[in-house]
Amino acid sequence: MSEERTTRIEAPIERALVWHTRPGSLRRSWPAWLGARVDGGLRSVAPGERVRLRQRGVAACLESTAEGRFVWRLRSPLLGAWTHEIRFHAEGSGATRMEESASPPARARGLVRRLLAFRAQRLAGDLSRKLEPMRVAVSGASGLIGSELVAFLAAGGHRVQRLVRAPARDSDEIRWDPVRGEIDAAALEGVDAVVHLAGENIASGRWTRARRARIEGSRIQGTQLLAETLAGLARRPRVFVSVSAVGFYGDTGGEVVDESAQPGRGFLAGVCRAWEAAAAPARDAGIRVVHPRL
Repeated sequence: MSEERTTRIEAPIERALVWHTRPGSLRRSWPAWLGARVDGGLRSVAPGERVRLRQRGVAACLESTAEGRFVWRLRSPLLGAWTHEIRFHAEGSGATRMEESASPPARARGLVRRLLAFRAQRLAGDLSRKLEPMRVAVSGASGLIGSELVAFLAAGGHRVQRLVRAPARDSDEIRWDPVRGEIDAAALEGVDAVVHLAGENIASGRWTRARRARIEGSRIQGTQLLAETLAGLARRPRVFVSVSAVGFYGDTGGEVVDESAQPGRGFLAGVCRAWEAAAAPARDAGIRVVHPRL
C-alpha cells in the first residue's frame, strides 16, 4: 500500500524544479528528526546522479531522473527498501502541483507519512520567499542554526560564503581568526549581507571562570572584528545580522517582555549587552544592524 500526497505550491514549476538541483536542497528535504545527513554536506544533484545519504546511520541512495520527476530509492535495515517518487505539474497563475507517492513497508508508513508532510511544508515555505539572489557571508555556519541557514540560502539560489578558522579552501570560504583579530577583509568586499552566528556554546560544559571568559570573549571579539571590518569596506553590506539571545532580558519570571524592555541582570544579560554593543562600528558606518534575540 502506498502513501500519497498532493501539494499546491505558489511558485512556477521552473522554480520548483531548479530548487531540487541546487546545493542545500538535499539537506532541506530531509528532517533532522529522521536522523538523515547528506554525505559531503552541501552539493547539487544532476538528473540521473546517485547520491549517498545516511539515514539513522545507514547508507541510502538518492536517484534523480527526467525533468519534472524525481525518484528516491532508499534501502535501510530500519525502514526496509522503498521508493519515493515526486512529480511536478504546472498549474494556472504560475503555481505548481507537487504529487508524491511512496511505497514503504507497513512498519514505516507512519514515519513516511510524516516525511511527506514535512517535505510539502518545507518546499512550499522555501519557495514562497521571493528574494533576489544575494551574496551572503555566514559565521558559525556549521552550528545548529548556521547549517540550516546555509542550506536554505543555497537552495534558494544565493551564494553563501562561510567564515572559517582553517585556511580557506575555495572562494566560498573566508578565513578569519577572531581571537587574533585576523580576517580576510578583501573577500568581504561587495557582500550583500553578513549573518554572524559564531560563539562559544553555552551548554557544553560547566560555567567555570575560564569558561565564562570564553563565552563572553568569543561573542564580543568576533562581533567587534566583523563590525569594524565591514565599516571599513569600500562596498559595504546592506545588513549585518549579529545574533543575540533572550538572556538579554535576564530572569523575568512570568513577565512578558519584548524589544522595548530594559536589559536584565546577571551574567548572560551582561554578555548580551556587550555583545550587541560590539556591533556599533557597523551601525555608525550606516549599515543596518539586526540583533535577533534567539
